[in-house]
This record gives sequence, C-alpha cells and structure tokens, in this order.
Amino acid sequence: MGESRCRRCGRRVWGSRALATGYGERCRRRVYRAARVLEAQGTRQAGAAALALRDAGVLPHPHARVVRVLSSDGSRVYLAHPLGCTCQAGLHARYCYHRVVALALAA
Repeated sequence: MGESRCRRCGRRVWGSRALATGYGERCRRRVYRAARVLEAQGTRQAGAAALALRDAGVLPHPHARVVRVLSSDGSRVYLAHPLGCTCQAGLHARYCYHRVVALALAA
C-alpha cells in the first residue's frame, strides 16, 4: 500500500481512505467539518472553498499557515495565507475563497 503526506499537517498517512482523501483521520474529520460549515453559509466563496477542501484542490507548502490552492478551473496554483493571497482578488486586498481555505486549514 502506498504512503503519502497529509495535506493539512504534513504527517505521513497510509491506508486507502487517507490516500484517497489526502488527509489523515483527525485532519479529515476537522477539514470535512469545516467544509460542511462553509457549505451551510450559502455564499459562492464558501462553496468554492468547501469544494477545494474536499476535492484535493489544496496542496501543502513548507511555510506555516501557507497553502497552495488550485484555481477554480485548475489551471493555476495560488499561495494563500489567512491574511492574503496571490490571486488577482488577493493582490487587490479583496477576500477570496483561497484565503477561506487557508483559514479553515489553519484552524
């Protein structure tokens, strides 16, 4: 069976469920709970953040609280932190779903 790293905490994960989701058991529960809360918000940004959390749209980054988030069309990768993002909205000091993902993972 393969081995990988958790997309949230960076620890080694193994097992079919962890490899399929990209999260260890504790992180998966925490991230999926955050995704359910985001989906309940009913906003476009919250829905996009929940989708990115669940569908492997998040990649680990070596710096603390920084994550790489795929764009909605999957063509670009943005660096996101709870305080900012490298997407066009983030560069203009607007709130984007990439930051919402970073906030959910940092919690």
